[in-house]
Amino acid sequence: MAHRIPKKILIVGAGFAGVYAFFELHKRYHADPSVSLSLISATDYFLFTPLLHEVATGGVSQENVAFTIYSMAPCCLDFVKARVEKIDTAHKTVATSAGEFTYDYLVYALGAGTNFFGLP
Repeated sequence: MAHRIPKKILIVGAGFAGVYAFFELHKRYHADPSVSLSLISATDYFLFTPLLHEVATGGVSQENVAFTIYSMAPCCLDFVKARVEKIDTAHKTVATSAGEFTYDYLVYALGAGTNFFGLP
């Protein structure tokens, strides 16, 4: 039997969309050797922002709102801490501060910036 190259699913961004996409894809393809799942993010943690105000007021400890990426799926997570610099959809590559990565399927989950409307 010939060895098949696994299909590469690459997730860029580890906010809500990226992390939940990873969890769903991990559930579906965890035991499937024909699929490779990778995550690239500029940070190596997931921050549960809806509870940040609770940390500020002392109602919740910071360990309950920030989770390392590695702790979320230590069994199989291929994680790279890097900034995404360019995505070339024609060639299916992502250039990052840690090098270039190829993919078959890309989950673009880089999110958005927060607008404080000029408030300090």
